[in-house]
Amino acid sequence: MSRAPGEGATVCLTVRSRITAFVLLTTYGYGACKTGLTRLVMETFVLKTPMVRTLFSSVAAVAILLCLAPAALGQLETRATFPIFNEPILVAAGDFNHDGAQDLAVTCVQALCGGGIEVLLGKGDGTFRSASTYPVPNSPEFGLSVADLNGDGNLDILVTEYLGSAVAVLLGNGDGTFQPVLSSPAPVGGEAIRVGDFNNDGVPDAAFDIAGFPDSYISVLIGNGDGTFRRHFP
Repeated sequence: MSRAPGEGATVCLTVRSRITAFVLLTTYGYGACKTGLTRLVMETFVLKTPMVRTLFSSVAAVAILLCLAPAALGQLETRATFPIFNEPILVAAGDFNHDGAQDLAVTCVQALCGGGIEVLLGKGDGTFRSASTYPVPNSPEFGLSVADLNGDGNLDILVTEYLGSAVAVLLGNGDGTFQPVLSSPAPVGGEAIRVGDFNNDGVPDAAFDIAGFPDSYISVLIGNGDGTFRRHFP
């Protein structure tokens, strides 16, 4: 096999420099390490001989472990968990109490949480207060959205009902608490609910999909401006 003069020496120096570089990059942080890793992987694919590509692939594999392991361990060390009741299905985020921190709304279909919505108020530092539960008639389904549905400047929670032919709305009080459920008629089995002004009247409406057999379709509910809806299509 013919080889250009100096090719072997160049490859050996390149491999040695890359190993040294990754030891230094791992010491100085993941961002720099990721940049170096990307360059190494790109160089691996442009090398000409299979033997050299194999050697570089081995170096790249070691470099991936050196780069990603410290970052993964760091994330595990800083990860926090916040208890809620059994089987959360959907999560939506919004500032429910106007403190500039994002809060969470979580659906729970189990009796332990009343078959409703659990609200966790954010502290603004990535942690949350204990959950408050708001029961939903007939349990929440697989559609959840957060929006200001009655124009009072406070975020409300909209969720489809699992066993009933309705959508449920929890009107926000602006302090992180919510009023009792308002229900509006809707098809059974609504999922993936979205809020928008679909008829240009300045009032939020709702749309969600109904997964059925043999036919599936999109159902649209027109908002009344007070947190309730009237059925529009179909």
